[in-house]
Amino acid sequence: MKNLIIKQEFTIKQSLKRLNQSGEKSLVVVDPNTNVLLGTISDGDLRRAILSGSIINDSISEIYEKNPTALIEGSFKNSDVKKIFINKKYDIIPVVNNKKELVNILTWDVVFKNDKKIINESVAD
Repeated sequence: MKNLIIKQEFTIKQSLKRLNQSGEKSLVVVDPNTNVLLGTISDGDLRRAILSGSIINDSISEIYEKNPTALIEGSFKNSDVKKIFINKKYDIIPVVNNKKELVNILTWDVVFKNDKKIINESVAD
């Protein structure tokens, strides 16, 4: 899951490269010193920024979603996660602890294709 994590100092180009490497449509932005969740950014966010005049060497700091939907570790059920993915059409959902530190990133594939318990997985895996 580490390939889904970026810093807010990343450029649009670096973010696009990371998206390409990950095969996902969204990334999670964290503070590199504290691992605190700062937001999420999607391929659509990056495209809209470029179409609005941003260049690929611009920082994503003004582009990413700073108030993302996130789940609190241990406080959700698989069925709840599935509903969020379907209703909100998300590609990824960050999971944080009570200090807002990123502990996991749930993807559509993990939640629907593998249909396994997702609560105890961690970013370190």
